[in-house]
Amino acid sequence: NIPVFDGLLQKAPNPPGAPAMKNIHNVQDKMAALEGKFSINDSITDGCWDAIIIDDLYDTGSSMIMARLRTH
Repeated sequence: NIPVFDGLLQKAPNPPGAPAMKNIHNVQDKMAALEGKFSINDSITDGCWDAIIIDDLYDTGSSMIMARLRTH
């Protein structure tokens, strides 16, 4: 009976022709590619909750850095 709020943090898809994030290996280039891509779907209407962010591929940490910057 643990509440789950799915889709709170969303990332916009890459534009057509842009390289996949897994094919960008420089952390600065990854962060530049992620600039402005994250949005928050504020669907929690009451209470204060902690969050766990799960990423399917963790290499440089750039997605987590950008997600944290977007949420603070």
